[in-house]
Amino acid sequence: NAAQGVVSKHLRLTRGVGDLVGPFKDDSGRLARSPYIRLLLASLGGVIGNTALMSLEPKGIVEAHFDTNDYWHARVRVHIPVRTNKKVLFSCGQKDEMQTLSMRVGRAYLFDNHLGHSVENKGKSTRIHLTVDLVGNGRFWELVKRSIKHGSTKKKGGGSKQEVSEAQDAKVATEVWNDEALQSGCGAVSKAIVSTASQLGLGIAAERVTSAWCPSGDGAAAGAPRRSRREDIGELRRLAVEQSCESNPASHLSVGPGLVEVVESVAELHRPAEADAELNAIGGEEVK
Repeated sequence: NAAQGVVSKHLRLTRGVGDLVGPFKDDSGRLARSPYIRLLLASLGGVIGNTALMSLEPKGIVEAHFDTNDYWHARVRVHIPVRTNKKVLFSCGQKDEMQTLSMRVGRAYLFDNHLGHSVENKGKSTRIHLTVDLVGNGRFWELVKRSIKHGSTKKKGGGSKQEVSEAQDAKVATEVWNDEALQSGCGAVSKAIVSTASQLGLGIAAERVTSAWCPSGDGAAAGAPRRSRREDIGELRRLAVEQSCESNPASHLSVGPGLVEVVESVAELHRPAEADAELNAIGGEEVK
């Protein structure tokens, strides 16, 4: 971090086996002792990876940098300001389209960290953010869709605000997998789904789904044609939705992620080399 000019300090809530390398687990029981933070994380509806409280002292600067290593191909980082001041300025964007704003306490912010971004604390108090990295899923991206959009094209938020109550408690699921290990086939993906879902008390349901999806350990019966990545993930999700409806019809009303959200999150890392080829259209325009 220092080499990039990043001078913020971290209190890790989850810790991986290396820098941005999973599996991730609760660091020193900090999440277990923090029910409100668990609730905030669960309200995002995803499986969490690297999570921390990040501070930036007065006059501190995080110089412009890009987050582009393999870890970020399937992940985003959400910032939730816990303590800040109006003179903490965050900037992000391309060279001639840089956008600057002061993030507000209690709101969640998502930005494209593949673009250059920087922070400067010109105030007299320390800035503290809760940050969480996660692989997106349908519930999370629906939340993003309803949000306010800053930047060159502004958009008002739609729908109701995402409220959380301290009276509630919630479980969170951490990424219990290593990305590279998932490349060995559907058996590794199945194991990751079951291990992740078990943190939410959904291990048995996950085993039923993955057994139906990957019965032989390679995802295809003898002589059967190999499904495309999209078809493979679509079938996995169909089985998860079906199982969720059978075992818990009200699962979509829960605070945190359910079986479908776990499946969608892990599946993003399934056969990633084929993912780019499937993204053949963005905004209705064909990508050449």
